[in-house]
Amino acid sequence: MVGMQGLETMFQQLRAMGRRPEETTDAELIGMTRRSNYIADRAALEADYAVALREAYARFYASQETSKEKNQE
Repeated sequence: MVGMQGLETMFQQLRAMGRRPEETTDAELIGMTRRSNYIADRAALEADYAVALREAYARFYASQETSKEKNQE
């Protein structure tokens, strides 16, 4: 288990840019995360982080969409 800082802010930025989870690139996710967190510069490790970050962003995005739909009712 790894603790990361600034993910919610990063996810909010991606969503504000109109980036859906499936549209974000690994490089984008890793690059934005590295602004506040250390990620070793190893391809295999970066790939693992990218998968985890995309999954976390997908959960965040879905929760925001659900909240948006509830507010429109």
